[in-house]
Amino acid sequence: IEVTSGQNRIVYKAVTAADRPPVDGYITAFRPNLTNLDGSIPKSSQIMFHHGVWINLSRWDSTAGRMGERFIGTGEEKTQVEFPPGFGYFHKGTDIWLLNHMIHNLTPAETEL
Repeated sequence: IEVTSGQNRIVYKAVTAADRPPVDGYITAFRPNLTNLDGSIPKSSQIMFHHGVWINLSRWDSTAGRMGERFIGTGEEKTQVEFPPGFGYFHKGTDIWLLNHMIHNLTPAETEL
């Protein structure tokens, strides 16, 4: 993800097949975070994952009356989702995901994550 200096905007990003589970099954935990290209985690005082909403474009959202079921939402990278034993979100390996996210860059430097 390209992050411009001082970035503070909301964008949509397609989630590639490589970045989501490739097989049918249940998602029982979700631990989102930002990582630099070298694998390190940026300090949230410099670059912060303000919020993210994962949307399954292969499902109908009955509340909104349209395609695109919102299935996981998080505020800041430190918010983790863990379902109780016996619960989870059913995902098909062929599902198409979209991520709506806001990343703040509190520095004057551009970077890539």
